Amino acid sequence: MLLALGVGAAFAGASFYAYYDNRLAQNEQEVARFVDGFDAQFTDASGSLEQLRLDSVDEIRAELAPLGDYTTDAKGVLGLPGIAGPSVWLVETRSESGQPVAGAAFAVTGHEGGTALVTSLQVVMASTVDPGPGITLVKGDQRLAATLWAWDPVYDLALLLVDESIPLLEVASPSVQRTALGGRVFAMSGLGGQGATASPGVLIDRSPSGLQHTATIGSFFEGGPLLDGEGRVIGVATSSYRPFGIDPGPVAQAPDIEAVCSRVLRCADVRSDLSVQFELGEAGN
Repeated sequence: MLLALGVGAAFAGASFYAYYDNRLAQNEQEVARFVDGFDAQFTDASGSLEQLRLDSVDEIRAELAPLGDYTTDAKGVLGLPGIAGPSVWLVETRSESGQPVAGAAFAVTGHEGGTALVTSLQVVMASTVDPGPGITLVKGDQRLAATLWAWDPVYDLALLLVDESIPLLEVASPSVQRTALGGRVFAMSGLGGQGATASPGVLIDRSPSGLQHTATIGSFFEGGPLLDGEGRVIGVATSSYRPFGIDPGPVAQAPDIEAVCSRVLRCADVRSDLSVQFELGEAGN
């Protein structure tokens, strides 16, 4: 009986061991499958969350894009007059019929202790004949007598000289000019609480004919600089430049820096990526 009881106990113990060993193996397999599945699900979930984050960021950026344009315009309208104001002056003169004419001019280079300024020929057209009306530059209570030095009717450009020294505007380098397309631009007048006013727009085309932009050009902006958001000159704001012989309407054409160089000034290093340097040419058209 004792022998039989011992054999039965041994058999029962072996059976229980085999049973629990089998269950343990099954549990380990289930845990392994769960871990593998969890890793895959975690990876999938992480990827989904990351894609959701990227999609959300893109949607937020798309929603904020108009606000970004508004912020850029506000920054230019508020900041650029303080930067460009000392260099952009109001032009006062008379038309052929004796009527008052106003526009803007901006300082580009020094000359014998004085300053040369670019403006629109349309503003000072009556002074191309002798005798012609005087030209005065105005900044607050300052009034400077200006002389018409050179002009070009095709590009609507004129160059004025004054004896006084005026701060010069920075001219955009050729590399900056090439990458300005699609960016914000600002036409500047010589009137305003900060000494100038900025009219914002977008540069929508650049070609051998010049620039095409959406900045509004009022009478006081005629002949002023067309600046990028950093205050660098990329062209001349004028509503009278018509390379195709027709009124361009609200989308204006503008002579670029190369036109200024080839028509009313001489420019050194115009092809350089560093700077554009102006020099006076001969007087006359």
